[in-house]
Amino acid sequence: VFKSIDELVRFISLYENEAQQERVDIIDCLAHFISSYSTFDGVAVNFCSAMVNHGDLGNGANMRLFEKDGTKYAETITDVKAGDELYCDYREFDHMDQFWIQFCKNEGVKDVLTNLRQYVDL
Repeated sequence: VFKSIDELVRFISLYENEAQQERVDIIDCLAHFISSYSTFDGVAVNFCSAMVNHGDLGNGANMRLFEKDGTKYAETITDVKAGDELYCDYREFDHMDQFWIQFCKNEGVKDVLTNLRQYVDL
């Protein structure tokens, strides 16, 4: 979890030095995988296998993401078989810390929530 631009910049610097990645590539990747919940302070990198596509509730969504007692959960809301693609309602992603949004603007990239708003009426 990053709670400030300083923490984010330190992470990017470590990633550049230790992973030998270009800053522009790191920021582009982070722009797609940093998310936040209104229930915690900061933003988090979400590099995990729980990546999903959008599905409207009642019309395609087969799972939901939620937080309970500080822990994030994903649960199915319809029957899901092995090999099925996971879909959740992107409208659940309605929060992003302002320092991250401003950082992305300064770097010339769009944060994931801004990108979502282009395609889904949040």
